[in-house]
Amino acid sequence: MLTNVVPSLVIESFKLAYSKIFNKDIENILINKTDFESIIETKILFEEFPEIEAKSLSLFLKSDDVESIVLQIFDQGLVHKSLEEIKYDFCLLFSLNFELKTENCDSFASNLFNILIEGCKLTLNEAVSEGIVSAHDAKTQFRLNLLEDKIDRIESNTEEIRNSIDTLSKPKIYKFVNWCEYFSKNEIDLIPALSSEIPTFKAYLHTARNFILSQTSNIFIIHSPGGYGKSHLLREIASTINEIDLNREVFIVTPGFPEINDAISNEIVKNKKYLLIFDDADRYPEEVKPLLSYISYINKNIKVILSTRTSGLQGINEIINQLPCKNSREELMITRWSNEDLIQLLRIVAGKERIDDEEIIVNTFLNPYLIVWIGKQIKNDQVIEFNTIKNNFVNDINYEAKKCLNGVLEASIIKNFILNLSLIVPFSQKDDEIVKNLSVLCSQSVEKITKSLDILIKIGLLRIVGNSLRFNPDMKGDLYLAYNLKEIANESTLKELIEKWIFVTTDKVFINLSAASKFDNPPILKKYCSGLLNDWVKNADNDFGYTRIKKLKLLQKIVHIVPDKTLDLMYTYLDSPLPQISEVDHRWLNNVYPTTDNYGPIVIRLLISGHSRENVLEFISELYDKKVKYGTYDSYKPNQLIFTSISPTENNLALINSTLEILQNWVINSDKPIVENISSALSELLSGTHIVSDYGFGKTSWRPVSLQANSELIYTRRKAIAVVKTMLNHHNLNLRLSAIEIINNIGRTHSISENGLSLATEIRNERSQLINELSNHISIDEDFRVLYNIEKLFLEWWALEKEGTDGVSELLKNYLKI
Repeated sequence: MLTNVVPSLVIESFKLAYSKIFNKDIENILINKTDFESIIETKILFEEFPEIEAKSLSLFLKSDDVESIVLQIFDQGLVHKSLEEIKYDFCLLFSLNFELKTENCDSFASNLFNILIEGCKLTLNEAVSEGIVSAHDAKTQFRLNLLEDKIDRIESNTEEIRNSIDTLSKPKIYKFVNWCEYFSKNEIDLIPALSSEIPTFKAYLHTARNFILSQTSNIFIIHSPGGYGKSHLLREIASTINEIDLNREVFIVTPGFPEINDAISNEIVKNKKYLLIFDDADRYPEEVKPLLSYISYINKNIKVILSTRTSGLQGINEIINQLPCKNSREELMITRWSNEDLIQLLRIVAGKERIDDEEIIVNTFLNPYLIVWIGKQIKNDQVIEFNTIKNNFVNDINYEAKKCLNGVLEASIIKNFILNLSLIVPFSQKDDEIVKNLSVLCSQSVEKITKSLDILIKIGLLRIVGNSLRFNPDMKGDLYLAYNLKEIANESTLKELIEKWIFVTTDKVFINLSAASKFDNPPILKKYCSGLLNDWVKNADNDFGYTRIKKLKLLQKIVHIVPDKTLDLMYTYLDSPLPQISEVDHRWLNNVYPTTDNYGPIVIRLLISGHSRENVLEFISELYDKKVKYGTYDSYKPNQLIFTSISPTENNLALINSTLEILQNWVINSDKPIVENISSALSELLSGTHIVSDYGFGKTSWRPVSLQANSELIYTRRKAIAVVKTMLNHHNLNLRLSAIEIINNIGRTHSISENGLSLATEIRNERSQLINELSNHISIDEDFRVLYNIEKLFLEWWALEKEGTDGVSELLKNYLKI
């Protein structure tokens, strides 16, 4: 029974009131005599609910429940409810009677309610004309109800007006924001006027201006990989519009609230000319489509610029192809920046005419976003944390890959596909073994893998250098690998990932692990590498010379991850004799074995990594003692490795100080034969200038630099002088001769006058001190070679009138007494 589920109608109360107030004549007039069926057929179209017949509706309107509704409208004795409240009850009755959801039938039931009122009014009019008094009272009550409803609506509207006035007094949120306001609040880090400094940007701006002037185009798409300067270009376009079209206003489309259709209705003035700029439009296709629909069908005075990652270009084009605006679009791609433009960008941001190692910087990083970040650091401006950049890059890669590979690869394997690429680049697309292995690991056909690589190149996530695929820039791939290595919790998972490639492209795997570990060195990677080197140490006795060379080359890449294990393997190789190859055809391989060229690069990386100086110097001494064959490069020979360990252009002063302490102990104990070969290292440290190399414009150049005097540097030099004094007074003849050679090189300069050095005073004092030490050796008991070298040194100083050598002439006279 419907009355049981609609208590708001209080059906039984209505029936009681009805029996007391309305007589049978009025019941007959309102319900039984009203021709609802003919009114329904005239007024309602039945497309909405074709299964409901007019007769069923007529019976419903004559039901007891609907009678109760009618009483509330026309009976003055019942408690008054507004027509809207009565209509709500009626709609609820209708949905329950015909078993329909309220939201699906609300409009139809509301229309039916109006028919109910209209039918009763017609019947009452006839009854009034026949002189029935109760009909006249019912009609009067209905008019009173209408009047009260109108008063209620007026009061409600008045309240809405008040609320509207309050809303107007508050700041309004706009969808289309003035470009100047937008960029000043949201893009405060943009560099001003790039087009005046970067020729390529000037060309891009010229293309955009031609679009504004075009009579046929009203959609302009700007796309590029991330970090290529789209926002910079948009800001420059917006700022120069008044030079092209004074009547066109420029606004930025802000995604999200307010809703795009409402904003078009409320904020766009018809017949006004606009340029609407929508940055990162590919992320908001649900807003791009109605905007383009509006300018395509309704308002052609509006021009729109959409910026998107190249990975999102396809989605934008799909929207355009659904609308009649395909022929009114133009497209501009911001291509990879040239090295010249990147160098100019770096200089602009850093505020310098030239920057040290600028060409190395741009060749390494390539991405304009990173170049700006580096330039700000050079300028000592505030920059975002590098971890934020790393996370941004990783999220960008995942977003772009998913966006463009969706439909080619399964969504669940796209991240794994990119991870594998980051482990093995660079490689050639024509390398069938690598492509086939990718196909197997991703459970996809070779054709799909090849297509996916082509897409990643097209959107700029990968680039081709020579014949090889690389990330754009390389650093993005390194960061992606570093991030994902850190996410791997299980060592077996890492081992599986690496060992699926280590026998396919060993060098690339080690190179990429090395590069990634410099951004993040998770313990799980160190654990894997330790296990790998432990296996190598166990099998070292069986490694032929060429195998050792190959493993030492790989070791260069991961030495900073496991320095202790690296030293273990190198000591093992020094102590283990090479196994001999007996096969006649391969006996020549017995002459292939590691030289200083194979050990030296690892030692230099150990020095750079900050590993224990004592341990590294001990190994250099062992190389010398074991008489490891010298290779081609002098810089990897033991004496030059010592040179590198205290070079002021290669080390910080703290590391140099610790190295000097070790060398001092070696000299005192005289138990390291290599100590006789440290003169060139100490000579370099005590020089007045030092030679550094620069790489620029495709070539390497060298130039002298002098260090600025400060207390820390002077302290280091005095520690070095203390070592020289110990050598000079040592019983070992070779050490004394080496000390004289070092003293001769103190303050040595290249292309710069000694008097112009900030260390000139300290150098003068060093010579003065050492003259006193040398004078103690002018004796008949001293070795002739020592006396000869001291005399030669004094004569040179006297002839050149070296600063700090005023007493040399008197000391030379002592030689006449010997």
